[in-house]
Amino acid sequence: MTMTDLASMETWKELERFVSENYDMNGRAYDREGKPFTGQAYWCNRLCPAVRQNPAVLSAICSAAHQNMAVEAKNSGKPVIGECDLGLCKIVIPVIASGEFIGAVGGCGRLPEDGAVEQFVAEKTAGLSPKDLAELSASLKKISQVEAEDMAAALATKIADLNR
Repeated sequence: MTMTDLASMETWKELERFVSENYDMNGRAYDREGKPFTGQAYWCNRLCPAVRQNPAVLSAICSAAHQNMAVEAKNSGKPVIGECDLGLCKIVIPVIASGEFIGAVGGCGRLPEDGAVEQFVAEKTAGLSPKDLAELSASLKKISQVEAEDMAAALATKIADLNR
């Protein structure tokens, strides 16, 4: 079974919009291999698209964070809240249908309320100058643990509704 066997492409796009509009995060739906599949992107800040434009950085930071958290979500069957190597909040909700992990939905791109961008990683891995990093980071918004948990619960409920 695939994500689009469980729900239409439009349903997954709507969940991405839901994350963007209600939680101001980069909403994404991923297939079982961890690849975004809807073809749309919602950016909640200027840093993430700047980082993701470099395929090596995308692989080292964004994809690595998703793969690690998706494995945890798959194994536990529960939402996972964590951070990417840049220090930004990432939330991954597993999509399980008929007992099978078929993908994930989530969001990323906001700073934990007590967090900061990992300057060394941003400068060395992403190749951003301190000046560029400061300019791009100015668009970052904070997220509380309570708000992250609220988003995870709301998405988990929406996914559970798809299985009914």
